Amino acid sequence: MPTSAPQPPARRRGGRRGGDADTRGDILRAAREHFARGYEATSVRAVARAADVDPSLIVQYFGGKDGLFKAVLDGAVQPHEGMGAVLAAEQAGIGGDDLGHTLAAYFFGIWEDPARRHPFQAMLVSAASNEAAATVLRDFVRGEVIARVGALLDGDDAELRAELAGSQLIGAALVRYVYRIPPLCDAPLDDVVARIGRAVQAYLAG
Repeated sequence: MPTSAPQPPARRRGGRRGGDADTRGDILRAAREHFARGYEATSVRAVARAADVDPSLIVQYFGGKDGLFKAVLDGAVQPHEGMGAVLAAEQAGIGGDDLGHTLAAYFFGIWEDPARRHPFQAMLVSAASNEAAATVLRDFVRGEVIARVGALLDGDDAELRAELAGSQLIGAALVRYVYRIPPLCDAPLDDVVARIGRAVQAYLAG
């Protein structure tokens, strides 16, 4: 019997397709574009329209807008390729002896990539005026930076030192990429990483 041709994804009432193998990726791609315009300016329905899916699928996959935003941030960080690998190597004793510089290079590498910068930019700008975005920011920083880095440090103030290191990175990113205040916004990337890396290392070393 002849092999039947691949069928297009099933569509829900109103012409929108239902879930399929790439639906989650399509939603995330649409969400990245919308969140780049700001957290408050983004709605589940708008993302669903851009991804050509029913809004209920976003709730099903991500739990709603906050969960979708967190998924976009997780994709930007790519913990299995970046910070996760760096911290795992450090914990195993095979990393470099300057964790501050390594973290700064990784962090600013994210911001230098426009596709990964936009969700962080939206988060930082929106957190100042939107409590939901501020909550996402707090949870993300505590989970991705403070808890993971603090676990590698010794001393009763390890969590505080990790938080100070995180604040150094976030503050520099605000000035360089969001507010674009010179001379930091115009400084060569290598120089910024070297200087911020030394400050971060000082916090981590106590």
